[in-house]
Amino acid sequence: KSYANFQAIDSKSLLLVSYPFLLDTYQIDLDSNKITPIVKSEHEDHMGIEVDNGYLLLTRERGEKVINLIDGSSNRTPLPIPKGRYSSIRYNFETNQLLVQYSDKIEVYNYSDLSLEDVIYV
Repeated sequence: KSYANFQAIDSKSLLLVSYPFLLDTYQIDLDSNKITPIVKSEHEDHMGIEVDNGYLLLTRERGEKVINLIDGSSNRTPLPIPKGRYSSIRYNFETNQLLVQYSDKIEVYNYSDLSLEDVIYV
């Protein structure tokens, strides 16, 4: 398998997103090299990141992207953030903030209630 993206979860494991045509997300334990499926999806998902209550994925829908939460039971729920042309998302566990990157700005959300805290123009 080929993987399109990864993110370190801790010092011993990575979150892997399979090549976009396969559309699945896996976790790999670096000690045992065991790969565990996290999300098996028929959607065009990428940028998988871990958050307190599951995983967030960017999903392409008709030229725009939506941020979906995948919970521990693999249920998919779109976040109530407007669809857009996001290029990346990141989550900060310490501050509980979600960063949504566009080509010209970064939106900073409080993840608890998804209120917009700041917009940083780049």
